Amino acid sequence: MLWSLQNILSPFFSACEQLLFIQIQCLIGFIISGSMALSFFMEIIFEEADLDLYIEFGRRIPVFEFMLQAGYIYMPRLKQNPSLEDIIDKGDMTIMNPPKVTFSSAGDYKGQTIIAMLDFVCPGSERKVQIMLTRGTPIYCVLQFHSTCVMNFIMSTHAYSLYPLATLQRKFAVNSFFTKRLIGDHLAIVKYKEHGFTYIPTGEDYEVMFQPYKCRRVGDKFTLTVSLNMEKEEDGDLFHPEMANMW
Repeated sequence: MLWSLQNILSPFFSACEQLLFIQIQCLIGFIISGSMALSFFMEIIFEEADLDLYIEFGRRIPVFEFMLQAGYIYMPRLKQNPSLEDIIDKGDMTIMNPPKVTFSSAGDYKGQTIIAMLDFVCPGSERKVQIMLTRGTPIYCVLQFHSTCVMNFIMSTHAYSLYPLATLQRKFAVNSFFTKRLIGDHLAIVKYKEHGFTYIPTGEDYEVMFQPYKCRRVGDKFTLTVSLNMEKEEDGDLFHPEMANMW
């Protein structure tokens, strides 16, 4: 894989800002996920994709400060506190209440891990950075995504695809919400169908691709793990903190 983190960050930040971004990411452990993480593994850029950052709520301040220094402007959503300074200084009680998001395909999905989604835009650019503030480890949020094909994330040292056989080789996906309802009108799923993914309920090689009855952890033999340090040879026995996440 020839892609680097620069391919993901360059549309959003200058070269100097990218270095600072990675330093902050290394210090506080936030992750890049969503469409841009999938882009990294597929080695393409989805033109409409935002940069999605998942950050534990208590570690939000350095990232907010970085975004402002990089020239981004906070764009509050309806009923969100319009003052980023308030959110930086003392948090915001309106975002401490878990949002309730209704998906037509999956009934009510309560945001048990995502406290809030904050939008940052750069004047003169169509690019947008979305910051998801999480309760607990951001990787837990990835495991609650609507589809297996977006269960990928990038840290400062490594990138992980949790279901690479299905996602990258076969372009198959599973709707993570176990429901008897049709999934055709789920907007997020429609988007990934348009990207070429086929959603399957069961079928040949299902257990091989998704390991539904196995205890999994980040970095196991079923995970595609990519080192982002091109100058250092990867040690296969080296343990990284994110590998403590299991499901």
